[in-house]
Amino acid sequence: MTNTDEYLRWLAQKSRNIVLTTHHNPDADAIGSSLALSRYLQKKGHQTLIILPNELPNYLQWIAQPQEFLAQTPHNTAICEKAITDAELIFCVDFSTYSRLQGIEQYVKNATAKIFLLDHHLSPNMRFDFSHWNPNAPASAELVYELIENVGDLHLLDTTIAEGIYAGLLTDTSSFKHASTPKTHEIVAKFITLGLNTAQIHQHIYETNSLAKLQFTGFALQHKLHTLPNQKIAYFDISQQDIEKFGITWGDTEGLVDYALSLEGIDIGVILIEKEDHTKFSFRSANHVAIDGVARQYFNGGGHAHAAGGKLFMPLRDAVAYFLEKTSVFETEKVVS
Repeated sequence: MTNTDEYLRWLAQKSRNIVLTTHHNPDADAIGSSLALSRYLQKKGHQTLIILPNELPNYLQWIAQPQEFLAQTPHNTAICEKAITDAELIFCVDFSTYSRLQGIEQYVKNATAKIFLLDHHLSPNMRFDFSHWNPNAPASAELVYELIENVGDLHLLDTTIAEGIYAGLLTDTSSFKHASTPKTHEIVAKFITLGLNTAQIHQHIYETNSLAKLQFTGFALQHKLHTLPNQKIAYFDISQQDIEKFGITWGDTEGLVDYALSLEGIDIGVILIEKEDHTKFSFRSANHVAIDGVARQYFNGGGHAHAAGGKLFMPLRDAVAYFLEKTSVFETEKVVS
């Protein structure tokens, strides 16, 4: 779904005041896509600001300059609200339901700005005036590239724009193991030709760890990993006490679920993380198993065929019990090719 021509006509009328925003606990696709799009729009003469519902995770601190984004905190809520209120255009990047915005949801809902939806998740459920949406895209980052391509501006690409797009492609495809298309690899080839240091980005994301994160990972693998061989499921259950014991941040649990999926004989990996008022679920599945339907029907979530999330408004112990009761539904989930 796209209406690029209408958007272009509106955008070309004058320089615009543009806000870009993305989902709570933003990942590399959300941040990289937003940064790439913002940097491109600045080259076109527009004023941009990225507003995040919360702070960047540690593993993504390298990617942005402080002046490029504003993360909502108790100290700057009014500033975020004013920026969204004053915007003429708001890009909603890598999400398609208002609830993903959490603390800034009402500001975006009440905004008088035009809304541009740029996303690859299923079933958009929010108002928008323009869109570039494709649930078959491996990452929102690929849609940013397509948008720039569709308006004839590939000549404006540089390594600062490319690094954001590449970070999104790299992570949302699990290092190009899932969902990537021939177009994905053509884009990466173009970026390498531009001079993008892809190895350095990989190192920033996957090979730069704090001691606390590594110690937590070892603890989780030894004490918090459980297997259900008959259902071909492995899962982690991480409590608030575990998080506090090692002093890690929310981003430090990224990638842990992939260890569960990597076990021989396992088709579905799950991580349950206890939050203040709910338990968060992250699901990963092997190529022949779809997981998004289960996440949507039983865990108040959704996502993609092989990567989905959800939440239950109950403490970890109860959430684990519910999850174990529902393991049979994973066996009946649609198998995909």
